Amino acid sequence: MIVKNIKSKHVELCGCGSKLNHWRKFSNQTATICRVKGCSNKNLVGASVQLNAVYDSTEYVVPLCEAHSNEFAPLDLVSGTKLVDIRREMTCEC
Repeated sequence: MIVKNIKSKHVELCGCGSKLNHWRKFSNQTATICRVKGCSNKNLVGASVQLNAVYDSTEYVVPLCEAHSNEFAPLDLVSGTKLVDIRREMTCEC
């Protein structure tokens, strides 16, 4: 799955405390290393991304290392990585 980093319009934090915690809670997955294929960095942050496709403008959160979270080239994620909608009204406030 190919994604690209974005400057999120949704900057307010939900009750999860961080984007990374938000991803953990709603993905039901754990991550100990960056979700970019071939990367084994462990300094994770919750990165705001979009699918690299014109048909989907939804903003998602995914765990990436600090280096990949600042890269704006398309990123290929590890198979099975769940994208979590960043909008509180679609997750935390349901």
